[in-house]
Formats: sequence, C-alpha cells, structure tokens
Amino acid sequence: MGVERQIHYLGFPRTDAKCELKFSLEKYWRGDLSQTNFLTECQSRRQQN
Repeated sequence: MGVERQIHYLGFPRTDAKCELKFSLEKYWRGDLSQTNFLTECQSRRQQN
C-alpha cells in the first residue's frame, strides 16, 4: 500500500538583493551585533524593500 503525502509551502523568507538581513542575523548570532542594533537594521532594511 502506498502512502500519500501532502506538502505545504508557507512561502519564502524575505530576502533582499544583497542578503543584508541574513548577514545581520549571522552577526547577531556571533555576538558581533547587539539586539537593539540588529532590530534597528532589520527595520531599516524592511523600509528599503
């Protein structure tokens, strides 16, 4: 008997042209960027996109 599987895609993450959000997140994870600075960068990137 075969098993039917359903796959759902909820969408793609927001990405900008130069992956700046991704790089900011990686800096935050490394500890190179404070949470306040990270959130400020995210807000400015979203306004630009």
